[in-house]
Amino acid sequence: MKTLTKIAAVAAALVMVPVGAPTAQAAYLPVSASCYAEMSAVDSTGAITFIGIDGTTSPQALHDDDGVQNGIQTPMKLGYVPKSLTLVNSWETTTEFRYRYYALSTAGVLRQHVFVIPKADTTTATLTTKQIASGWTSVTDLAATSHQRMYTLTSTGNVYSYYVRADGTIGSKTLRKSGWTGLKGINYAGSVTTTVAGTVTVKRDLLTAITTSGAIKSYQLRYAGTGSDLAYTLKSSGYSTYETMAVGACAGRGGVMVLHDNNNGYARVLYDTNIINGVSTGELTDRGSLGVTWKFRSYGS
Repeated sequence: MKTLTKIAAVAAALVMVPVGAPTAQAAYLPVSASCYAEMSAVDSTGAITFIGIDGTTSPQALHDDDGVQNGIQTPMKLGYVPKSLTLVNSWETTTEFRYRYYALSTAGVLRQHVFVIPKADTTTATLTTKQIASGWTSVTDLAATSHQRMYTLTSTGNVYSYYVRADGTIGSKTLRKSGWTGLKGINYAGSVTTTVAGTVTVKRDLLTAITTSGAIKSYQLRYAGTGSDLAYTLKSSGYSTYETMAVGACAGRGGVMVLHDNNNGYARVLYDTNIINGVSTGELTDRGSLGVTWKFRSYGS
Protein backbone atom coordinates (compact mmCIF):
# COMPACT_ATOMS: atom_id res chain seq x y z
CA MET A 1 0.00 0.00 0.00
CA LYS A 2 1.36 3.40 -0.94
CA THR A 3 1.90 5.80 1.92
CA LEU A 4 2.56 8.80 -0.30
CA THR A 5 0.47 9.34 -3.36
CA LYS A 6 2.28 11.75 -5.60
CA ILE A 7 4.98 14.30 -6.05
CA ALA A 8 4.83 16.85 -8.82
CA ALA A 9 6.55 20.19 -9.09
CA VAL A 10 6.12 23.82 -9.95
CA ALA A 11 8.93 24.94 -12.21
CA ALA A 12 11.01 28.01 -11.65
CA ALA A 13 9.57 30.69 -13.90
CA LEU A 14 11.89 30.24 -16.86
CA VAL A 15 10.72 27.49 -19.20
CA MET A 16 7.93 24.93 -19.40
CA VAL A 17 6.00 26.57 -16.59
CA PRO A 18 2.33 26.26 -15.63
CA VAL A 19 -0.17 28.93 -16.67
CA GLY A 20 0.29 31.96 -14.43
CA ALA A 21 3.53 30.47 -13.16
CA PRO A 22 3.60 31.28 -9.49
CA THR A 23 5.43 34.52 -9.02
CA ALA A 24 4.02 33.74 -5.60
CA GLN A 25 7.08 31.50 -5.16
CA ALA A 26 8.94 34.58 -4.03
CA ALA A 27 6.72 34.76 -0.98
CA TYR A 28 7.98 31.41 0.20
CA LEU A 29 11.29 30.56 -1.43
CA PRO A 30 14.57 32.35 -2.08
CA VAL A 31 15.44 32.61 -5.77
CA SER A 32 18.18 30.11 -6.49
CA ALA A 33 20.96 30.86 -8.95
CA SER A 34 20.94 27.21 -9.89
CA CYS A 35 17.89 25.02 -10.42
CA TYR A 36 15.09 24.25 -8.01
CA ALA A 37 11.65 22.73 -8.11
CA GLU A 38 8.88 23.77 -5.76
CA MET A 39 6.66 21.04 -4.35
CA SER A 40 3.40 21.35 -2.50
CA ALA A 41 3.28 18.67 0.16
CA VAL A 42 0.34 17.63 2.34
CA ASP A 43 1.05 16.33 5.82
CA SER A 44 -1.03 13.97 7.96
CA THR A 45 -3.25 16.85 9.14
CA GLY A 46 -4.16 17.90 5.59
CA ALA A 47 -2.02 21.07 5.69
CA ILE A 48 -0.09 22.15 2.58
CA THR A 49 3.59 23.06 2.89
CA PHE A 50 5.86 24.53 0.20
CA ILE A 51 9.33 23.04 -0.29
CA GLY A 52 11.99 24.16 -2.75
CA ILE A 53 14.50 21.57 -3.92
CA ASP A 54 17.87 22.50 -5.41
CA GLY A 55 19.02 19.83 -7.86
CA THR A 56 22.14 21.14 -9.57
CA THR A 57 24.65 20.58 -6.77
CA SER A 58 24.50 18.49 -3.62
CA PRO A 59 20.74 18.19 -3.10
CA GLN A 60 19.17 20.33 -0.44
CA ALA A 61 15.76 21.53 0.58
CA LEU A 62 15.99 25.30 0.25
CA HIS A 63 13.02 26.10 2.40
CA ASP A 64 10.22 24.49 4.34
CA ASP A 65 7.31 26.83 4.92
CA ASP A 66 4.18 25.75 6.80
CA GLY A 67 2.05 28.59 5.50
CA VAL A 68 3.92 31.49 7.09
CA GLN A 69 3.13 34.59 5.03
CA ASN A 70 4.91 37.83 6.06
CA GLY A 71 5.35 36.47 9.56
CA ILE A 72 1.67 35.54 9.93
CA GLN A 73 0.65 31.90 10.33
CA THR A 74 -1.79 31.21 7.49
CA PRO A 75 -1.92 27.43 7.16
CA MET A 76 -3.37 26.18 3.88
CA LYS A 77 -5.37 23.16 5.01
CA LEU A 78 -7.35 20.75 2.85
CA GLY A 79 -8.66 18.91 5.88
CA TYR A 80 -7.84 15.49 4.39
CA VAL A 81 -4.96 13.67 2.72
CA PRO A 82 -5.73 13.24 -1.00
CA LYS A 83 -4.88 10.26 -3.13
CA SER A 84 -3.51 12.67 -5.73
CA LEU A 85 -2.92 16.41 -5.88
CA THR A 86 -2.12 18.62 -8.88
CA LEU A 87 -1.76 22.36 -9.36
CA VAL A 88 -4.11 23.65 -12.07
CA ASN A 89 -2.74 27.19 -12.08
CA SER A 90 -1.63 30.02 -9.84
CA TRP A 91 -1.50 33.78 -10.20
CA GLU A 92 -0.68 36.99 -8.38
CA THR A 93 -2.64 40.22 -8.04
CA THR A 94 -1.65 43.47 -6.38
CA THR A 95 -3.06 42.26 -3.08
CA GLU A 96 -2.84 38.46 -3.02
CA PHE A 97 -1.51 35.16 -4.33
CA ARG A 98 -3.93 32.50 -5.59
CA TYR A 99 -3.36 28.74 -6.00
CA ARG A 100 -5.91 26.50 -7.72
CA TYR A 101 -5.57 22.74 -7.04
CA TYR A 102 -7.39 19.58 -8.00
CA ALA A 103 -7.38 16.97 -5.25
CA LEU A 104 -8.68 13.40 -5.55
CA SER A 105 -9.91 11.76 -2.36
CA THR A 106 -9.55 8.08 -1.60
CA ALA A 107 -13.34 7.82 -2.08
CA GLY A 108 -12.97 8.96 -5.70
CA VAL A 109 -14.23 12.53 -5.29
CA LEU A 110 -12.46 15.19 -7.37
CA ARG A 111 -12.48 18.64 -5.75
CA GLN A 112 -11.19 22.04 -6.73
CA HIS A 113 -9.46 23.96 -3.93
CA VAL A 114 -8.56 27.62 -4.38
CA PHE A 115 -6.29 29.15 -1.76
CA VAL A 116 -6.11 32.95 -1.51
CA ILE A 117 -3.07 34.22 0.39
CA PRO A 118 -3.19 37.97 1.08
CA LYS A 119 -0.04 40.05 0.93
CA ALA A 120 -1.15 42.13 3.90
CA ASP A 121 0.19 41.15 7.31
CA THR A 122 -3.18 41.53 8.97
CA THR A 123 -5.20 39.02 6.94
CA THR A 124 -5.15 35.23 6.94
CA ALA A 125 -5.43 32.88 3.99
CA THR A 126 -8.82 31.66 2.80
CA LEU A 127 -9.93 28.48 1.05
CA THR A 128 -12.86 27.84 -1.27
CA THR A 129 -13.77 24.29 -2.27
CA LYS A 130 -15.97 22.97 -5.06
CA GLN A 131 -16.72 19.37 -6.01
CA ILE A 132 -15.91 18.73 -9.66
CA ALA A 133 -16.65 15.01 -10.07
CA SER A 134 -17.33 11.81 -8.14
CA GLY A 135 -17.05 8.09 -8.78
CA TRP A 136 -13.39 8.35 -9.78
CA THR A 137 -12.38 5.34 -7.70
CA SER A 138 -10.41 3.80 -10.57
CA VAL A 139 -8.29 6.94 -11.03
CA THR A 140 -4.88 6.65 -9.37
CA ASP A 141 -3.21 9.90 -10.39
CA LEU A 142 -3.81 13.40 -11.79
CA ALA A 143 -1.53 15.64 -13.87
CA ALA A 144 -2.73 19.12 -14.86
CA THR A 145 -0.89 20.92 -17.68
CA SER A 146 -0.12 24.56 -18.43
CA HIS A 147 -2.84 24.91 -21.09
CA GLN A 148 -6.19 23.88 -19.61
CA ARG A 149 -5.70 20.13 -19.94
CA MET A 150 -5.54 17.43 -17.31
CA TYR A 151 -4.45 13.81 -17.61
CA THR A 152 -5.63 10.97 -15.40
CA LEU A 153 -4.14 7.50 -14.93
CA THR A 154 -6.46 4.62 -13.97
CA SER A 155 -5.80 1.36 -12.18
CA THR A 156 -6.41 -0.49 -15.47
CA GLY A 157 -3.61 1.46 -17.19
CA ASN A 158 -5.72 3.90 -19.20
CA VAL A 159 -4.64 7.52 -19.63
CA TYR A 160 -7.42 10.05 -20.29
CA SER A 161 -7.27 13.75 -21.03
CA TYR A 162 -9.85 16.35 -19.99
CA TYR A 163 -10.35 19.97 -20.99
CA VAL A 164 -10.24 22.25 -17.95
CA ARG A 165 -12.63 25.20 -18.15
CA ALA A 166 -11.92 28.59 -16.61
CA ASP A 167 -14.33 27.93 -13.72
CA GLY A 168 -12.57 24.66 -12.86
CA THR A 169 -15.16 22.30 -14.31
CA ILE A 170 -13.98 19.74 -16.83
CA GLY A 171 -15.14 18.52 -20.22
CA SER A 172 -15.65 14.95 -21.41
CA LYS A 173 -12.72 12.55 -21.30
CA THR A 174 -10.67 11.37 -24.25
CA LEU A 175 -8.75 8.10 -24.12
CA ARG A 176 -5.11 8.83 -24.92
CA LYS A 177 -3.31 5.63 -23.93
CA SER A 178 -4.14 2.13 -22.72
CA GLY A 179 -2.06 -0.67 -21.27
CA TRP A 180 0.03 1.56 -19.01
CA THR A 181 -0.47 -0.76 -16.04
CA GLY A 182 3.19 -0.68 -15.01
CA LEU A 183 3.20 2.99 -13.99
CA LYS A 184 3.02 4.16 -10.38
CA GLY A 185 1.83 7.61 -11.40
CA ILE A 186 2.17 10.38 -13.99
CA ASN A 187 3.70 13.86 -13.68
CA TYR A 188 3.43 16.87 -15.97
CA ALA A 189 6.89 18.28 -16.77
CA GLY A 190 6.07 20.83 -19.47
CA SER A 191 4.94 21.17 -23.06
CA VAL A 192 7.11 20.84 -26.16
CA THR A 193 6.62 22.51 -29.55
CA THR A 194 8.49 21.01 -32.50
CA THR A 195 8.70 22.39 -36.04
CA VAL A 196 9.14 19.70 -38.69
CA ALA A 197 10.66 20.62 -42.07
CA GLY A 198 10.21 24.27 -41.21
CA THR A 199 6.45 24.22 -41.71
CA VAL A 200 4.58 21.70 -39.54
CA THR A 201 4.25 22.47 -35.84
CA VAL A 202 3.66 19.59 -33.44
CA LYS A 203 2.76 20.26 -29.80
CA ARG A 204 3.21 17.60 -27.12
CA ASP A 205 2.79 17.37 -23.36
CA LEU A 206 5.76 15.92 -21.49
CA LEU A 207 4.85 13.36 -18.81
CA THR A 208 7.23 11.41 -16.60
CA ALA A 209 6.65 8.29 -14.54
CA ILE A 210 8.24 5.67 -12.32
CA THR A 211 7.46 2.08 -13.28
CA THR A 212 6.83 -0.81 -10.91
CA SER A 213 10.11 -2.36 -12.10
CA GLY A 214 12.06 0.75 -11.04
CA ALA A 215 12.58 2.46 -14.40
CA ILE A 216 12.05 6.18 -15.03
CA LYS A 217 10.11 6.92 -18.20
CA SER A 218 9.42 10.05 -20.24
CA TYR A 219 6.44 10.39 -22.58
CA GLN A 220 5.48 13.10 -25.05
CA LEU A 221 1.75 13.00 -25.88
CA ARG A 222 0.69 15.02 -28.93
CA TYR A 223 -2.18 17.45 -28.45
CA ALA A 224 -1.86 19.62 -31.58
CA GLY A 225 -0.47 19.17 -35.08
CA THR A 226 0.38 15.97 -36.93
CA GLY A 227 2.81 13.49 -35.44
CA SER A 228 3.19 10.49 -33.19
CA ASP A 229 3.53 10.19 -29.42
CA LEU A 230 7.07 9.63 -28.16
CA ALA A 231 8.43 7.49 -25.31
CA TYR A 232 11.87 7.33 -23.71
CA THR A 233 13.57 5.40 -20.92
CA LEU A 234 15.62 7.78 -18.77
CA LYS A 235 16.69 5.15 -16.23
CA SER A 236 16.19 1.45 -16.89
CA SER A 237 16.24 0.29 -13.25
CA GLY A 238 17.18 1.11 -9.68
CA TYR A 239 14.16 3.06 -8.43
CA SER A 240 11.57 0.42 -7.57
CA THR A 241 11.25 1.57 -3.94
CA TYR A 242 10.31 5.09 -5.01
CA GLU A 243 6.57 5.65 -5.33
CA THR A 244 6.21 9.34 -6.09
CA MET A 245 8.06 11.91 -8.17
CA ALA A 246 8.25 15.69 -8.67
CA VAL A 247 9.46 17.23 -11.92
CA GLY A 248 10.35 20.89 -12.36
CA ALA A 249 11.98 22.85 -15.16
CA CYS A 250 14.66 25.49 -14.66
CA ALA A 251 17.17 27.46 -16.73
CA GLY A 252 17.44 26.53 -20.40
CA ARG A 253 16.04 23.06 -20.91
CA GLY A 254 17.24 21.67 -17.62
CA GLY A 255 15.05 20.14 -14.98
CA VAL A 256 15.12 18.52 -11.57
CA MET A 257 13.36 15.31 -10.59
CA VAL A 258 12.65 14.52 -6.95
CA LEU A 259 11.72 10.93 -6.08
CA HIS A 260 10.28 9.93 -2.72
CA ASP A 261 10.62 6.50 -1.13
CA ASN A 262 7.32 5.79 0.60
CA ASN A 263 8.69 3.07 2.83
CA ASN A 264 11.28 5.02 4.82
CA GLY A 265 10.83 8.70 4.03
CA TYR A 266 13.87 9.12 1.78
CA ALA A 267 13.74 11.71 -0.99
CA ARG A 268 16.27 11.47 -3.82
CA VAL A 269 17.16 14.10 -6.41
CA LEU A 270 18.00 13.56 -10.08
CA TYR A 271 19.07 16.43 -12.32
CA ASP A 272 18.51 16.40 -16.08
CA THR A 273 20.31 19.01 -18.20
CA ASN A 274 17.73 18.63 -20.98
CA ILE A 275 14.43 17.30 -19.73
CA ILE A 276 12.78 17.67 -23.14
CA ASN A 277 14.81 15.42 -25.40
CA GLY A 278 14.41 12.11 -23.55
CA VAL A 279 18.17 11.39 -23.55
CA SER A 280 19.62 10.02 -20.32
CA THR A 281 23.27 9.27 -21.14
CA GLY A 282 25.42 12.16 -19.97
CA GLU A 283 22.39 14.27 -19.06
CA LEU A 284 20.58 12.63 -16.14
CA THR A 285 22.61 12.64 -12.91
CA ASP A 286 21.68 11.16 -9.56
CA ARG A 287 22.48 13.87 -6.99
CA GLY A 288 21.81 11.71 -3.94
CA SER A 289 19.45 11.70 -0.99
CA LEU A 290 17.77 14.66 0.68
CA GLY A 291 17.36 12.82 3.97
CA VAL A 292 14.93 10.66 5.89
CA THR A 293 11.63 10.80 7.78
CA TRP A 294 9.82 13.40 5.74
CA LYS A 295 6.49 14.06 7.44
CA PHE A 296 4.43 14.41 4.28
CA ARG A 297 1.78 12.01 3.04
CA SER A 298 0.63 13.38 -0.31
CA TYR A 299 2.37 15.51 -2.89
CA GLY A 300 1.34 17.75 -5.73
CA SER A 301 2.66 20.55 -7.85
